[in-house]
Amino acid sequence: SGGMFGFLPKYLEGIGNVTMRRAVTREALDSVDVIFIANLLEKIPEEERNLIWEFVENGGGLLIVGDHTGTDAIREPTNDLLSPCGLELNFDTAVPLRRSWVSAKSYLFHPLGRSGGKMDAELWLGASVTAGPKGEPFVVGRGAFSDPGDMNNKARSYLGNLAYDPGEPLGDVVLAAAAHWG
Repeated sequence: SGGMFGFLPKYLEGIGNVTMRRAVTREALDSVDVIFIANLLEKIPEEERNLIWEFVENGGGLLIVGDHTGTDAIREPTNDLLSPCGLELNFDTAVPLRRSWVSAKSYLFHPLGRSGGKMDAELWLGASVTAGPKGEPFVVGRGAFSDPGDMNNKARSYLGNLAYDPGEPLGDVVLAAAAHWG
């Protein structure tokens, strides 16, 4: 309904997709090809979670995006939902070493990474991803670092200092990953 993803439904409709908001029911899932979730604020009830994974196992798509340094909201509910496939949002902020992601990231060989550069203007700051054993990174911050979140910085959404400090992961920061299921 807002934030960085507020206009995404309009964009998707503009390129020929149909978007809708519905409760997760078997009937609703029968009429869609992809479930899209942005900044999940609370855990999905077990019954709905099982329906989602049944949908994915039967060939449906699940696309999830999450902002940086989420705690009870965003990171934990998202990681709970993604636990079957081993993908996780990290408690950090992926930060380019320069002012822009334009030369700081690489799109790897994966269908989701073939945007023709259209994603360039849309990347800003977000959580990095742990791909796990079943995951495939497809957008990687070669010229980036992982800045750990700060649990004492609630006023600024738990952001760290957004500056590279020795010992922080540097280069090959996974910005987006996919996992196959079913």
